[in-house]
Order: sequence, then structure tokens, then C-alpha cells
Amino acid sequence: MNLKPSPTLIGAFVLGAIGLGTAALLSFGGRNPFSPRHRLVVYFDEAVGGLDRGSAVKVLGVPSGRVLSLAPMLSPDSRATAVAVICEMTGRELTKPGGESVDLSDPSVLKPLVAQGLRARLKTAGLGGGYTVDFDIYDPRRYPVRPGSVWTEGAHPYPSVPAIPSQTGELIDNLQNVMQQLRKADLEGLAHKLAGADVNKTLQQIGDAAVSVKELADYLERNPNSILSGKKPPAKP
Repeated sequence: MNLKPSPTLIGAFVLGAIGLGTAALLSFGGRNPFSPRHRLVVYFDEAVGGLDRGSAVKVLGVPSGRVLSLAPMLSPDSRATAVAVICEMTGRELTKPGGESVDLSDPSVLKPLVAQGLRARLKTAGLGGGYTVDFDIYDPRRYPVRPGSVWTEGAHPYPSVPAIPSQTGELIDNLQNVMQQLRKADLEGLAHKLAGADVNKTLQQIGDAAVSVKELADYLERNPNSILSGKKPPAKP
């Protein structure tokens, strides 16, 4: 006996499968694929090695989007560089006490938050390496909004959130500042003022320390994840 498939039964099966798939996506995916999305751009003036398309974007440490694209940029005079990181947000990364969403893509909303200290920063994703883009509120007196580069303005049609150096970048900047201060300092005059000190020995120690600082800064710039994982031992011959 030949049984003809029922179009109604097949249709019901297909609709049921779609419904189950959507429910599973919402249950295990953690976000609604049909919720409104908006985009923000951050211009980083430091290396972003370890940040890739699809990397997590977080707001106050909570996953709230993903990196949509990265675009290295070179200034017209070839003297400056930046990386434009476009972040696609879920649309509910911030909410008011009543549950109303805060639209960060609205300039009238974003501007006051930036004035209060909203900044973007690269943060390590974990011991495995990699970076996330993290939006958080920082002290605006410590991290004032730096004047934007004229050549980056209008490069992308999305609202921009100011970037601050990553912890690795900040450490490297501090080490470089120490090096500059050491170059400017009157080391010989300082050594002469040290009562009972051996001038040559003191100068040698200061010089050795300066070299060590420079080597550490260079290593961290090449291996930013080593802050968490530690410096790798030299390869055995």
C-alpha cells in the first residue's frame, strides 16, 4: 500500500523544527538574534595583536557584542597609525532601573557618558591569550579625552568611544617615560651628591638598570600576554 506524504504534516514538522531551533538559540545563545543592533567604533593607537573579528565586546565586564571588523589606518603624512575597531552591540548592553535600554549609538546619550568617563580598553581574554574590547567608566581626570586625530574623523559613520591604553600599553608608556627621565637626569651630578658612594659603581648600576628597563619594555611590546603567562624560558640548544 502506497502512503502519500501529507503536506499538512510536513509543514507542521518544518514549523516545529524551526520553533525548536529558535528556542534553543535563545536559550543557549544568550541573546536574541532579532533584537536591534547598533555599532560603535574605537580608534586604538596601539597594537591590537590578539584581537580578531568575532572577539568579545564587553560593557562593565558583561558580554554585550562582538568585534565586527578591524581596519588599520595610516595618516596622510604617514607619521601616525591607528586601528579602527568596529563593535556590533546587542542593543541591551546597558539598561535603566526600569528596564529601558540605553542606546549608546545615540549621540545625545553617548556624549554625557563619555564626559563621565566612558572609555574603551583592550583587556586580555584569559590565560589562553587574545583580547576583548571592554567598555567601562573610568576617572575622567586620570583618563581625559585626548584630542581626536583629525585624519580619523569621518572615517567611519559610527559614534566613537575614546580609547585608553591597555594595561600592557600603559606599563610600556611608563617604562619609556622612566627612560626619558633617566636620559635627562644629571646622573653624574647626582652620584657626586651621594655621600660616601662610589661614583663609578653608582653610574654603572644606574646604567644597568636603564638597559634592563628598555629590554623589559621591548619584550612586553612584542609579547603583551606574558604579563599573565610569564616570560618563556629560553629554548634549549
